[in-house]
Amino acid sequence: MELRKLVIPAVLVGETYYSVEFSLTNPQTLWFTLSDANEMAYPNTLDTAIFSDGVYTIPELIIGYIRYRITMNLEDLDEGVVFSLSAVDYAN
Repeated sequence: MELRKLVIPAVLVGETYYSVEFSLTNPQTLWFTLSDANEMAYPNTLDTAIFSDGVYTIPELIIGYIRYRITMNLEDLDEGVVFSLSAVDYAN
């Protein structure tokens, strides 16, 4: 298992769904770089992540038995698509 990858099966950007993968590029600052994105024709839209106005919201991320809600902010487009982890809350 790759511990430096964050794979999101469905994210809504505008009206288009994607499957995306992020790589942890800076463990100290918790910055992630988009490493792969594929447009999806028929996504599973249950708990779909949403990207809007520079904010990426993941409504449910499960690590072990704990469910989290994650918010990431777009930080850079010059050195790739880079996001910083801005909030982590327990999901209901």
